[in-house]
Amino acid sequence: MARLGKPREAANFDIPHQQVSISVHNWCMRADTGCEKWCDLEGQARADAAKHRLTAAGWDRIIKAIEAARQDLGGADVRSHAIRFDPDQWQPYVRVLPSRVLRAKCISRSEVSELANNSDDAAAHWRLFLASYIWGQGTNGYGRTRLQRIIDTTPVAQLSAVFAEAHARLAGCGPLSAYGYLRGTGTLQIRFHVASSR
Repeated sequence: MARLGKPREAANFDIPHQQVSISVHNWCMRADTGCEKWCDLEGQARADAAKHRLTAAGWDRIIKAIEAARQDLGGADVRSHAIRFDPDQWQPYVRVLPSRVLRAKCISRSEVSELANNSDDAAAHWRLFLASYIWGQGTNGYGRTRLQRIIDTTPVAQLSAVFAEAHARLAGCGPLSAYGYLRGTGTLQIRFHVASSR
């Protein structure tokens, strides 16, 4: 990951923001019918953000915070951030994870991202959810119980179907559509006791 340089002035950061805005606009123009709501929300969010532009001092604080987090994570690349976990605690579900992860008893951001890049079927969607959930819970001791609570409410096959639909919505109408669906605003109105899992 390239090291961020110190901005000379806040205006230096306007170009990336414009590039993102253009990209989102083109995506909205290409989107099929049904995406208008999410494009409108995206536009509203960007309009609101434009009213609160960061100063150079604000960017300095962000860069310092990023550098501090980078040091805490133990490397220049955030993808190397790994979380230790006990595979025995997560049986029988953990068996679907890569064997190297189970042997190492830790999982990194890059390994979760790798699973995300290969989530083309129901089994892969479930594996990605499990990997990201374990990465988030680590060795806290209650993650496995909360996972079971989720599965008791929404069986694995149904979870996989929900993730597949969210993945399709991400590709079709963007992240707001996918998150909205996962939070229960989609046609299935499925919730996984997210609040109880935090």
